[in-house]
Amino acid sequence: MRIALTSIVFLCASSTSAVAESLSFSDHGRAVRTITVDDARALVAPASVTVAEPHESRPRTYLAIDATKLLDAAYGAGVWRKAEEILFTCRDGFQVPIPTADFGHAPAFFAIGFPDGAPFHIANLKENEPDVELGPFYLVWTTPPSGQAVGGDEWPYQIVGADLIEFADRYPNIVPPPRSPAAVTRGFHAFVSYCLACHTLNGQGGAKAPELNYPVNVTEYYRTDWLKRWIDDPTKIRFSTTMPALAPETPDRARTIDDLVAYLAAMRSAKRAPPPKTAPAASSFATPKPTP
Repeated sequence: MRIALTSIVFLCASSTSAVAESLSFSDHGRAVRTITVDDARALVAPASVTVAEPHESRPRTYLAIDATKLLDAAYGAGVWRKAEEILFTCRDGFQVPIPTADFGHAPAFFAIGFPDGAPFHIANLKENEPDVELGPFYLVWTTPPSGQAVGGDEWPYQIVGADLIEFADRYPNIVPPPRSPAAVTRGFHAFVSYCLACHTLNGQGGAKAPELNYPVNVTEYYRTDWLKRWIDDPTKIRFSTTMPALAPETPDRARTIDDLVAYLAAMRSAKRAPPPKTAPAASSFATPKPTP
């Protein structure tokens, strides 16, 4: 995972109102323009695009708009490319950073529907969600960008906004303590790649899943072996959990799980109170810590 200094942040709405049918672009909090789905179709002609849909593990054909062309239309040609990452945030609080360089390595599209006009829904089987609305905009790739993690994290749906922002300014609270061991540093990068999309740590990150450090660090109330088992396969601990397992194809998967837990444990000494507006999500950990 590449930790960048500058990001584009996509913010999502909490309803399916008319606001949720538009994509609002900002530059470090300064509003630039808002584009509806109809506006997007007028700016960049949509086309049928077939992709290997990771949420359903099968091919899907979407009516989609070239992502780079729409970003150029919103910000001005090439302006958004000066940022180093794109951080997507979705209606349910899901977040994932994607380097802008990836848009030069692989074709990306904003899907806006199906060519036959069918309801714009799919089944997110990995999170036990059988009927997921994708609109108004869903980022899809015809080939995975180099360096992307395997899975659907790089395919955020329900996108409704965009803001250029500094990554370091947005997430200063998740950096591990100075002079941390190599395993902690690797775990930090893995956390950004695989966990920050859903979880907050010191109040920063996605709002879909529990806060992991403040006021009590997850390693303080879950034994290390149980926490590793949870990351490896949550369904073996909690039936029908929405938390996905760390992808089986993750490089050095066993070591990555060890590194993630090492990072989380190291952050016990770096607790910072979340901002008042960032309330920790309700816990999805249902298995109590076994008594030693």
